[in-house]
Amino acid sequence: MSDSSNRQQQANSPQSVKEYLMQNKLQTCMWVSRIVTVWSCIFFILPISGNQIVHYRRALMCGAVTSIIRTYQRSPSFQLSREYFNLLAKEDSFHYILFCFLFLAHMPMSPVLFPIGIFALLHACTFTSLLLNLTSPGSFQMIRGLTIYIHQKQQMMMMFAASTEVILMPMIIFQLFSGYGSILLPFVYYRFLCMRYTSQRNPYSRQIFYQYRLTIEYLTSRPSCPSFLRTFGLKFISFVNKLSP
Repeated sequence: MSDSSNRQQQANSPQSVKEYLMQNKLQTCMWVSRIVTVWSCIFFILPISGNQIVHYRRALMCGAVTSIIRTYQRSPSFQLSREYFNLLAKEDSFHYILFCFLFLAHMPMSPVLFPIGIFALLHACTFTSLLLNLTSPGSFQMIRGLTIYIHQKQQMMMMFAASTEVILMPMIIFQLFSGYGSILLPFVYYRFLCMRYTSQRNPYSRQIFYQYRLTIEYLTSRPSCPSFLRTFGLKFISFVNKLSP
């Protein structure tokens, strides 16, 4: 009787997964776009095949599509008012719409893909876990183990993504002085960093800035630190504090 029930459950599982996907069309679209984002990031960073620029732009475009859908889900009905746009600017997904379109026309940089690739991987694994729960418990053990492992490393990956977002700022400034960047990009990206710093759902940007400050203060307080480096470090901290929202 038990074997018959298990066979019936396995026979009905694919239909259950299909029904779940059909009932959650927006979630399914985001799941697909996130998988494409992850694969495009991998194919750009590791020159496996194809045109690298195509993979770079595809990753950013799919990341923008995912963020647009997510913003649509979380935001209220459109209103032409200041309150509506202020509420929209608080959504993390809106931040990454700006992020993706900001770098679409910019010179490709591998660190740009790290944040959107990490978020796409984490959310794709979460949705994959929901689909795996609809199948028989003993199926897809390798995929189950991979999703569990990624979820265990979630905090570390989120910290790395936030750190990359901060490090991108000096890289953008360096490219500007090298003649490869846009003069508007540092100012727009500064607004992006301000939105990430004040994010209500993601505290990792604030933690990264705090850790960087502690590191600089520790290094400059050592007796072996030259006086000019100590002065530069303290002035740099003061300068960043003035720019903080």
